[in-house]
Amino acid sequence: YLDGNSLGARPKAALARAQAVIAQEWGSDLIRSWNKAGWFDLPARLGDKLAPLIGAEAGEVVVTDSTSINLFKALAAALQIQAANPQTAARRVIVTERSNFPTDIYMAQGLTAWLDRGYQIRL
Repeated sequence: YLDGNSLGARPKAALARAQAVIAQEWGSDLIRSWNKAGWFDLPARLGDKLAPLIGAEAGEVVVTDSTSINLFKALAAALQIQAANPQTAARRVIVTERSNFPTDIYMAQGLTAWLDRGYQIRL
């Protein structure tokens, strides 16, 4: 997690690179850029560059969705496991802290509303 809610100052090379991506990779190459420009491999390549910053090895880090989206997916997976377990399937309370980042709570609330299985968020 590298401060997912703050972009910071724009690097000098970012504008030219963004223009090149928009004009060539997206504008001309279109869907071929997933292979030709290496878009499929980009999450792993970026992860390899970030790995030394967090003490990880190449191949151990992948750049993925936002923190909020990953939290939503993790909660969804946890609730799926919980619902499949006969010992816990009837439980419907999700406990979180009021001091959590607001979007973390919104993700839990959104998931429970979307699932519509009677889950309640307890702060």
